[in-house]
Amino acid sequence: MDPREADWVSSRPASMTDFSARFRALKPAARIVAMAYGVLHPCRRTPLQISQLLKQAGFKLDGRPVPQYRYKVSCDEVIDAGIVHKTTDRGKLVADPQWTAWLTLEAHRQHRLSRIERAFRTERLDRWHAEAHLFSAMDLRCHVVAGRFQRLEREFEETDPGEWWWLATPGAGGLLANLPARYLSDALDGSVAYLTRTAAHPESLLAAWHERMADAPAGASDVAFIRLLQGRRDDALAVFDALPGELPLAKAARTGRAATRALAATMQGDDAGALRHIEDAIASEKAGTRKRNVFPVSRPFTLALLALVRDHGPDRKARLGHLLRVAGKTDADPGLLHFVSLAVHMRAGGGVSWAQDCRNPSINRLIEG
Repeated sequence: MDPREADWVSSRPASMTDFSARFRALKPAARIVAMAYGVLHPCRRTPLQISQLLKQAGFKLDGRPVPQYRYKVSCDEVIDAGIVHKTTDRGKLVADPQWTAWLTLEAHRQHRLSRIERAFRTERLDRWHAEAHLFSAMDLRCHVVAGRFQRLEREFEETDPGEWWWLATPGAGGLLANLPARYLSDALDGSVAYLTRTAAHPESLLAAWHERMADAPAGASDVAFIRLLQGRRDDALAVFDALPGELPLAKAARTGRAATRALAATMQGDDAGALRHIEDAIASEKAGTRKRNVFPVSRPFTLALLALVRDHGPDRKARLGHLLRVAGKTDADPGLLHFVSLAVHMRAGGGVSWAQDCRNPSINRLIEG
């Protein structure tokens, strides 16, 4: 489940140090409650429901079973700490999305993860049809955290990139290093999308990607995109040169390098240079195919189109209109496409309340004038 669908989404990126200190400040029973909500995310449960679940799990503190009422009153403590939040759903609570992976990892480190899952299993049977998509998101994360990769591959033949957003939250980036190769592209795509939406700290995720770069050369474009957003142009271009073996000469690397140069030029106000690199990226994407119309599925390429919005002569306007129509038939980042489309609308004199994207026929009418 994408965290944007939750009632509450973190507005401030946090570090692992923040998380550790805030977690240690909780009373022991409240720590267990926090871990339970983290493991169950995106499932929502009331304080009574979570206390019943934890009683069934049979945890002990100082050698004694924890009374159910203590779990229930501990919910106020984790709410006050900003770890769990109230929803609009009949008194139910949900973990803060940024805390989800960290708490799941902590539950695994404390050997509590499996017991929380087992206690939840009976309840899941009664709610399966209504919350199947929520259980799936929970299982995906728990399998990866616990290293249950055989179960992961048995239960998840395919994934959507949006299911992997949590890899970009504090403490989770290192999990990418051991992820089966079949999930690597979706995982990187989804986690980079989360990074760009939230300005989360990227270094642990990028470090893990560098360990796996031989498995995911196409991901170099996303890594370069993050470096450009950080203002590190030279580091962004160096990403492609650092690929192992012959990969710097591969089609994906050549297209990605040209797209990165296009965005760098756009950010520097060099619209003519941006257009030149945009055309280089398109030519590279066409190489070896008979396609007349292509759109490199690359975040730097998509955002570089802002140069054509800014330098909006008749030729540029026509070129941009064509590219956006082609983009609407691809898997290009819909958020960035929407952003470019909105810029087109504003360039034509529209207001910021406009909320259509480039797949809507109205954008073509705007581009074509």
